[in-house]
Amino acid sequence: MAGRCWGLFLLPAAAAQLTATDFVPYYNYEGDLAVAGTVTVTTDGTSQTLAYSLTGTETACAGGANSSLANSCGVHIHSGTACDGDAGGHFYDDELVASDPWGSITYAGQFGSTVSGTTASVETGYDDAEGRTLIIHGYDGGRIACALLTAPTPAPSSPTPAPYALDWKFYMDPQELSVAAGTTVTFSWSGTHNVWEVPDAAALANCDLSGGSEVAPSSVQTFDVAAPDAPKTKYYVCQEPGHCDADQKIAITWAAPVVAPTAAPTPRPSVAATLAPTNSSDEPTQNIVELAQATDFLSTLVQAVVAADLVETLSGDGPFTVFAPTNDAFAALPNGTLASLLLPENQPQLIAILTYHVVPGKIMSTELSDGQEAATVQGDVVTITIADGTVKVNDATVSIPDIEATNGVVHVIDTVLIPPATPAPTPAPISGEFSSPVPTAAPAPAPTAESVVINSQLVLDQVTVDNETLESIVKTALVATLSYVTSTDQ
Repeated sequence: MAGRCWGLFLLPAAAAQLTATDFVPYYNYEGDLAVAGTVTVTTDGTSQTLAYSLTGTETACAGGANSSLANSCGVHIHSGTACDGDAGGHFYDDELVASDPWGSITYAGQFGSTVSGTTASVETGYDDAEGRTLIIHGYDGGRIACALLTAPTPAPSSPTPAPYALDWKFYMDPQELSVAAGTTVTFSWSGTHNVWEVPDAAALANCDLSGGSEVAPSSVQTFDVAAPDAPKTKYYVCQEPGHCDADQKIAITWAAPVVAPTAAPTPRPSVAATLAPTNSSDEPTQNIVELAQATDFLSTLVQAVVAADLVETLSGDGPFTVFAPTNDAFAALPNGTLASLLLPENQPQLIAILTYHVVPGKIMSTELSDGQEAATVQGDVVTITIADGTVKVNDATVSIPDIEATNGVVHVIDTVLIPPATPAPTPAPISGEFSSPVPTAAPAPAPTAESVVINSQLVLDQVTVDNETLESIVKTALVATLSYVTSTDQ
């Protein structure tokens, strides 16, 4: 007895509910009543309370139970575990409970088309009635219906949504994502990217990091954003230089109720569809020229490529690596330089400058190394430096690396590369270089006597010789030039 009491007080059962619903006539009942409905049993500790809603019960019970008859109009839990035989006696622990607690528990006195009500709490000494029989008694106390007490089938719980895999890259499209409540969003990337959370939509639109904070450094390559407790929108950008301006940003909304994420409408062709970095799962669909034409901040480069008659060349099979200056880079040239280069008579210089930005083959940023020299199509080399995660080509900083095209790769830079003062001749194309020849510069005009004299004067201003030697140099030059001019006039 003592041991059982200690168990009762130290480990009380939590409140639980059972239901009896599938009533059948008691196995030896021969009357016409057909009880139906539900009885819900709530157990709190070792006490049970019954809430009933029944039809087909004994109408004589409307006036109350017959006090002279045991179990009259009763609704009781019995110790049996089946309805196809004797259901046994009332359900209670006779070692803990001194007398049968079920005698006064009835459904009497609450009648209409449906009998409903809640009984008083019944102390049975037991904390679990699952599988026991629930018996409905008639006015005479006889057993007229039986059902088994079962745990209610739990309502289907909402499944935990699968994590959403977010490819964290340049030109996020779309830049708004809606996911179900409870969804974890997993950012993943390759290369140099990180994740910053900014406070609101305005900061996202303006790439304003002043109120933001880093939530994932570039070194981790993957980051899980847990779902908030309530519906909410959070804003994320990449803080690496130039990345947010290249649309590496997104607003994520966790919605309620739980619904599957809806597919965003297919956008019209855009930069996002063509400037696909290497960590994108999409294959590039445009060549280098088409890619540049679809990118607003490379429009000046496109203008220069057209003026240099390099469109067909850079649309060829390649592969090429192009260091692409932005519009701002061209605008930073000395005043009037760009306009002068675009003139037809200056096409040779423009070709030299543009081909100095092109390296044969496809070279990804991961293949670059500090101090590396790369021979350009123009003939001279560019020098790669890498420090503190920043890649530079000569004095130009790579702001957006690894934008793949069908015929190579583009690395966006912030400065126009200028070849050495005396450029080497443009080399003839070989296998793996231009699929079409680089347009050749028009031949330099033949010297005239006047031009020789002018140029001689410019040279002589820079040298010091005695008069006799000077006279000899000038005479020799004039004779040679006049002989050349005479021969070409023939």
